[in-house]
Order: sequence, then C-alpha cells, then structure tokens
Amino acid sequence: MPFSVSAIRPSSKNEPRRPIPHWSSRASGPLALLPSVEKAVHDLDANVPLEKPMSQAAVFEDSYSQPRLFSRLAMFFALLAALLVALGLYGTLSYRVSRKSAEIGVRIALGAPRSQVLYLVLRDSFRIAAIGTAAGIPPRSACRSAHGLYALPARTPR
Repeated sequence: MPFSVSAIRPSSKNEPRRPIPHWSSRASGPLALLPSVEKAVHDLDANVPLEKPMSQAAVFEDSYSQPRLFSRLAMFFALLAALLVALGLYGTLSYRVSRKSAEIGVRIALGAPRSQVLYLVLRDSFRIAAIGTAAGIPPRSACRSAHGLYALPARTPR
C-alpha cells in the first residue's frame, strides 16, 4: 500500500509544521484504508478523534444533497406548472373554437380558404397571448433586480 508523509502548513508563524500521512489505494475503496488511517492519526496525536470518516466523493455528495433536492423539486414544480398552463391554454382554445363552430361552418360552406378559417381561430388566441405577455413583462422586470437562488445577483458575470 503506497504511503507518503507531507507537512501541514501551520496556521500561524509560531506553530511548527506537522507531518500528515497520505495513503493511496487503487485496488480497494478509500474506506478500506480507514483502520490504518485511524492508527496513524492516533500515533500522531491520541487526543484527535476521527469524526465521521468518509471519502471525498461522499463528502461532495453530502454537501450537494440539499441543493440537488431543492433543484429537483423546483424542476418538478416548474414542469407541473408548464403542464397546467398547456392544459389551460388547450381548454381555452377549444372552448373558443366550439363557440365559433357555427361561424366556422358557414365560412367553410361559403368557400372561405383554409388559411382564412385558421386566421379566424388563431387571431383571438394570439390577442390573448399578447395581452398576457404585456401583463407579465412588468412583474418579471421588477423581479429581475431581486436576488435569485443562493443569494446570487440577477446579472451574474459570465
């Protein structure tokens, strides 16, 4: 098992450099070295306990578990909101078309081209979408200056 010793940089000028052992193991997992690490730390200083020893990958996973959960929940609710918006728009459009079915039938019977009938249906839908967009831009602009996730400013430098 490869073993090397390096020195810890002191936190102050008066503190001496202390050796710290480093192990590397490729055959087994990092926690397989735990007994020898505990022995080496105990040999250096018997008063230093190893609290919650874990691999660096486990430390990384543990440190990002809560933000990852938050982002997954945010993604789930964003997709749910998008689905509800799509269903609402579909329902609104189908209701408006069903109310105009007599007018559409008369136009088709009189020989109106398909593009004119499609324009009749979509004109009102685009008007509603434009009103909704115009109503949504001011609140979006007001929220843009607020801080986002993790206290980052809205205009983060790239």
